[in-house]
Amino acid sequence: MSGHIRRREIEAGTRYYPVLDIEGRRRTFGSYKTKRDALAKLREVEKQAADGSLDQEKAATFGVFYERWIEAKAKSLKAATVIDYRHTFKNHILPFFAEKRAERH
Repeated sequence: MSGHIRRREIEAGTRYYPVLDIEGRRRTFGSYKTKRDALAKLREVEKQAADGSLDQEKAATFGVFYERWIEAKAKSLKAATVIDYRHTFKNHILPFFAEKRAERH
């Protein structure tokens, strides 16, 4: 397991990405405006990887992911849109996918 900070120039300025190689797979953990913030995140995920708690969220079900997502999105959407999303997910999507594991491949 090895980590580093990737620097990238974009139109909005410089961005820093904490990158950790775990079991032959390269994973990034967000985008930060300062190298110091990216380094702090890298140290955090290195510690989580060392104690085995890094992939605990990975085992979450789609239903749990949906609840987190809708709470975060509700802050930036109109009330009618949130109601529509909740209705659509409750009646059409969650009955089939709520208990499925939500994993990135």
